[in-house]
Amino acid sequence: MYQLGLLGDNPKNDIGRIFTITIVCSFFGLFFVTPLRKFFVIRVARELKLMFPTPTATALTIRAMHAGATGAKAAMSKLKALCLAFTAAFIQRIASYYAVGILYDWHFFTWIHIWSGYTSWALNIESWGWYFEWTPAFIGSGMLIGMNSALSMFGGSVLAWGLIGMVLPLCRGLDLVRFLD
Repeated sequence: MYQLGLLGDNPKNDIGRIFTITIVCSFFGLFFVTPLRKFFVIRVARELKLMFPTPTATALTIRAMHAGATGAKAAMSKLKALCLAFTAAFIQRIASYYAVGILYDWHFFTWIHIWSGYTSWALNIESWGWYFEWTPAFIGSGMLIGMNSALSMFGGSVLAWGLIGMVLPLCRGLDLVRFLD
């Protein structure tokens, strides 16, 4: 909201607007999302065969643990793999503080800015927060939800932050009432 110029310069001066936005979002969350859960999560998710990461991982783990005599061995091997993945993620997260730009955040547009002779468009994109963040949580969630959902989320973020977010400041100066007539 501050990058779009919709709020003032200081959050202390905008406390009323921030509370109003919070209350409106809470209202939508409580009174619109909850009743629509049955339709979107239960009915549509079953029809489209969508998988949600946390319940899917929990269900697969419980199923493997109770699969009989061989289930105990498979559960132990999965537990060892889980511990190994946790250790690797922990080491990667700590090491990323010492190798900034290599193990965690990849700022492609800053690299383009430097390599292309200091063009300003790349830094404008970088100022919107466009960079790749390699976190083990995102990688694991991406593995669980599948390619279709991951590409949909990526496309939605490109649409929202790459196209709509950059066009909105241009639309601020337009007289929309005159435009709609």
